[in-house]
Amino acid sequence: MSRVQGDQVGQREQETGKPGLGAGGEGGEVDDRGPGQLGVPAGGRRAGAGGGGGTAQQPGEALLGQDLPDPGAVERGSPGAQPGADLMHRQALAAQLELLAAGASVRALTRDPESAGLPAAVETVEAAFGGGQSLEPLLDGADALWLNPAAVPGGTATELVRAAAAAGVKRVVLLSAAPITDTAADEENPILRWHAAIERAIRDSGLDWTFVRSTAFAANTLMWAEQIRHSDTVSWPYANAVGALVHEKDIAAVATAVLLDQDGTHRSAAYVITGSEALSRAEQLATIGRAIGRSLHYQEVPPEVALEQMTSTGLPREHAQGALKVVAATVGCQPDITPDVERVTGRPALTFTQWVADHVADFAA
Repeated sequence: MSRVQGDQVGQREQETGKPGLGAGGEGGEVDDRGPGQLGVPAGGRRAGAGGGGGTAQQPGEALLGQDLPDPGAVERGSPGAQPGADLMHRQALAAQLELLAAGASVRALTRDPESAGLPAAVETVEAAFGGGQSLEPLLDGADALWLNPAAVPGGTATELVRAAAAAGVKRVVLLSAAPITDTAADEENPILRWHAAIERAIRDSGLDWTFVRSTAFAANTLMWAEQIRHSDTVSWPYANAVGALVHEKDIAAVATAVLLDQDGTHRSAAYVITGSEALSRAEQLATIGRAIGRSLHYQEVPPEVALEQMTSTGLPREHAQGALKVVAATVGCQPDITPDVERVTGRPALTFTQWVADHVADFAA
């Protein structure tokens, strides 16, 4: 049985401006005041199977979870934004369910097991992240670590990498950001600089690694949910910003295939995962409207308005500016659609229409 230790957090709308960029746009800042979850494998280390299509040939033992930040906005300060903690929980849950379906056992490390709301099949263990607790014992017996750095406070991401190496973990799989170029240009944006630094720490750790560089998350559109429930207008910048939004089920499927890989197929790979279709924000909103049977209007506001809203919640101005800059660069541009979801999982990436169909209840009045 292969054991995967996972630290999964949710990504946030890239306009927030920090970790959680989710490859391609606005990323939410980590706020470590709220309850958190981090996955860890249960039981003893066993030989596992698993592999490229996300299907385990034998049961695997996986550690998968998340450290949930404060329930802040998906895009901090956006009108009616969905709580960031809820977004991260949804993404972690998708990965946990995918691992369980592949036959893996999952242990989640969480600050509050009673309120974690995880599947019954997931073993939950209390952990105090960023509180001086040694992380190495929490990773004991794990074969792999699933690390979503936006889910953990402060410098805990690199601390987890060091602890994983010391605990004998074999590989780390990082949820990172698609805009990373592996050049000096990454240093010019605080979000990309943050992700790139974690990638370097992983490369230097001596662990086998795989980077899952995701473009913007489809779940980022949950930031509009409250506005949609109360009116037919969504107000936010960049109506013509274009993205190939990623369904959390695709992230989960790719992560599972890589975490349970037993033959090195995915070693030292940096996958860029995208959705299967490129849509502007106005088109994304129209797709939601069709699903709920309403005509919705995207009212574009100046980015300065969003910047003030984002910083008013405590998001550092530099991070907010960096996030908005990433999104602004996508206005009127057609993003690349990569084959990496299908390459890893054996099936095409899901469409935004499919994502909306899975989340109609979130937007319904």
